[in-house]
Amino acid sequence: MIGRSGSAVAAELGTMKVSEEIEALEVMAINPVQYLVVPRFLAMMVMLPALTIFGNYIGILGGWAVCRFALDFNTAGYVLRALESAETWDLYSGMIKSVVFAWLVITIACNAGLTVEGGAEGVGQATTTAVVQALLAMLVMNAVLTGIFFFGG
Repeated sequence: MIGRSGSAVAAELGTMKVSEEIEALEVMAINPVQYLVVPRFLAMMVMLPALTIFGNYIGILGGWAVCRFALDFNTAGYVLRALESAETWDLYSGMIKSVVFAWLVITIACNAGLTVEGGAEGVGQATTTAVVQALLAMLVMNAVLTGIFFFGG
C-alpha cells in the first residue's frame, strides 16, 4: 500500500500543487483538503482493513490447501487445529494495526503531496520522502503496537 497507493497519492497531489491546480480550487472557493484529501483518506481507511480481511481469508484457504494436499490432513482436522490455535485477539489486533497503518500512510502521503515545491523534481523528491517516511513510521508503529498488544499486560 505504501509503494503503490501512498506514492501515487503523494505524486498526484504534488503534481497538482506544482501545476497550481490546488490554488485554482482555492480561487473557486473549493476547500482543497475537503475536495482532494478527504476522499483519499476515507478510501484508504476503508480499503486497507478490507484488504486485511481478504488476506486473512486467503491465508486460511492457503493453509487448508497445504494441509489437505501436501500434508494429507482432512478438512475437519485442519478446522479443528485452526480453531484450537487461533485467538480472537489475533484478528482484532490485525484489524487495529491495519487501521493505524492506513491512517499513517495516507496522512504522510497527503502531507508530502501538498507541501511540494520546486516543480517536477520536487514531486519526485516528495514522493520518495513520503514512501520512506511511511515505511519508517509503519515499522516503528508495528513494533509499538505489537509491544502493547502482546507484551503490555
